[in-house]
Amino acid sequence: MKNQSGPVATIVGLILLSTSSSPSHNYKSINYYYKSLIIYLIFTIFQSLITVHAQQTFPPTLNYQGYQLLLSKNQLLIRATTSTLLTSNNLGASLSSPSEIQGGFVIQNTVFYVQNVIGGSFELVTTTTSGTNSSSVVTSFSSEAIQQGRVYFVPNVGLDINLKPSYSVWAQGLLVNSSTLLSVALLNSTTISSAQVTFTRWNTGLIGAPKPVVFNRSNSTHVIIEVNMFKRNIDGPPASSFMVGLANSATCTSDYNTVLNSLSDGFVKSAETETYQTFVLIQTIAAHLANPNVVKISKGIYIDVRVSVFMTYMITNPGSSCQRIQYTEDLITQANLIAQQNGNSNTPQMSLTPTRLIVSDSSQLLLSLLLTVTGLNTANLFNWQLTGPKAFTLNYPILADVQGDTKYWQFSFASNSVSDGEDFSGTYTFKFEAQVSGEATSKFYQLSITLQYSIPDGEGVSGGGGLPFDTEINTYYDNNFGTNQPQTQIKKTQQAFIKVSTVLISTSLGTVSPIPSSKQIAPYNIFICCTKNFQAMPSNQCRQYDATVMTYQKQLMINGTISSDSDVVSKFKLKSPETIKGITDWGTLRHIYAFSMYMTALVTGVDKRCYLAIDTYLVNADLPVLRGLQANTLSAASNISTSTRAFDLIEVIAATSSSKKPQKSVHASASKKNGFGSVDYICDSSAPSTMRYNYHIVVVIIFTLILVNVIT
Repeated sequence: MKNQSGPVATIVGLILLSTSSSPSHNYKSINYYYKSLIIYLIFTIFQSLITVHAQQTFPPTLNYQGYQLLLSKNQLLIRATTSTLLTSNNLGASLSSPSEIQGGFVIQNTVFYVQNVIGGSFELVTTTTSGTNSSSVVTSFSSEAIQQGRVYFVPNVGLDINLKPSYSVWAQGLLVNSSTLLSVALLNSTTISSAQVTFTRWNTGLIGAPKPVVFNRSNSTHVIIEVNMFKRNIDGPPASSFMVGLANSATCTSDYNTVLNSLSDGFVKSAETETYQTFVLIQTIAAHLANPNVVKISKGIYIDVRVSVFMTYMITNPGSSCQRIQYTEDLITQANLIAQQNGNSNTPQMSLTPTRLIVSDSSQLLLSLLLTVTGLNTANLFNWQLTGPKAFTLNYPILADVQGDTKYWQFSFASNSVSDGEDFSGTYTFKFEAQVSGEATSKFYQLSITLQYSIPDGEGVSGGGGLPFDTEINTYYDNNFGTNQPQTQIKKTQQAFIKVSTVLISTSLGTVSPIPSSKQIAPYNIFICCTKNFQAMPSNQCRQYDATVMTYQKQLMINGTISSDSDVVSKFKLKSPETIKGITDWGTLRHIYAFSMYMTALVTGVDKRCYLAIDTYLVNADLPVLRGLQANTLSAASNISTSTRAFDLIEVIAATSSSKKPQKSVHASASKKNGFGSVDYICDSSAPSTMRYNYHIVVVIIFTLILVNVIT
């Protein structure tokens, strides 16, 4: 609302000016004229500031003499890859007047506050002084900004196929007397309204199609590939049919109204929702490796199984041919290396299997081979050689086992010093000499292996250890992590749920996992501590009690096992692992673990700042139904990811506002953290700012009186 001088100042000013003559050469007349003008300006400024003051200092209320602020519109159509402009058709507020009164008041300066935003964010576009536009994420915006076309919803649903954007809105506006133009109340909307969101992964039109979401994983026996393709849930017909397989196909079969599928190479439909269909391929590792479309790359005790998945959307418009939109994704699934004897009908029968391929701490590529020989039981084997594109030196041969007429030999070869990106791929010949007892001459035998391996970046020269990865910690009020938002304030009687997850790596092709598909994360060490006077995280990350900065410290988990400490067992009641709700995809679950606990051990009667420090390590993954996080022995080569999280334990409940609208503090600023005494709490407030102008009025009056005296 614009500042109004009001009728009082206007009338006073006109009376004063009417009693004065026009400026003339008479000094007293000029002096009297300017005095009158200045007094008029005083009344104008005073009345204007009083108006602003009245507008800003009203306590928010839900009802003023029967008038209420209602959210009349709250809906949005969101497409997964397109920013959506908000208009007055999407979001609006209106004034509800008492039935016996019509008119008299209007609502102005409406501001919308959004909260619990999932699957995206709201952004406000502003124009810089140079004329360029920039946008920033906001949690509130005015109705004027919507009218000006400056508010957008920017989706970010990622790879979670079940994630649908959602948010809630409440509004606040000034109730203004339409006669006097003075504001009389600050109204909050009567409800917090959940938006009616219609969501689709498809853009408008039929050019292109949404990228399928693909997950791949393995356990000790099987390889699993999961493909999720999206239905035209709001734009069809025509419907989209799906083709999925490990080989390309030019076939195009579709129907205008019905989804028809063409599946090959063992893919079957496993699930269907309103927005997508899921297709899975589950094969034994041996069967998968036998597929001619699969490329095998030896990587130590695992094999990287590389395969291309072809996924095609098929759409037919009336009177037109079938349209194909194809995606191809190259997958690498890390599978346990299985020693497969490639036997032959000759005597002796021999097979050669790689069992280990790693970069050692001495910056050498170490290759271990298992030789199985049947039929040379009485022969002396010697003169072992490995030749190929790169030179390897034999460290030692070991006769590992003898079973009947079969001998098992283990060999370890070492390359020269390696460098980042060095390619060791190619065909290598393994050759040895056998002298059979009673025969005059020895014989040479040889087998070949094909190696596909390049030294990863960071593994050359200085060597490499475990697998680096980062984790983050979030705290919740329950274990429905798929839909609920993290919280930073925990009440003393609440059960807290802690989720630890890996941080995905962003690349030009999207986000990728930092851990292999054969692994999942698990807790190794868990520490908790609270600090004095809301101090920052201690430098020792809560790992040892420090009386100078801490009020409490405890280690809850020790090397993968829950501590038997009485506080941990009877007060924290630590439960690990905790069931995870709202997330069903196994590929995602490999990246998450959770535990729960109560905060009883920390309760002292005052609010406090506490911290969690958690060490996470990698354990072998398995199928979802077999998943469990038992204590595991930490490998010396494993990396540990350490992450921390701050939270406030609230024991003293602060006084609340008289308004029914939930607010964290009646003294809070919209852009600052809540202030309770000298303490800054973590959670942010959505309450409107309270501005006071009394000191402005005093300064203006004093300055003006001085000016009048100077002129006099």
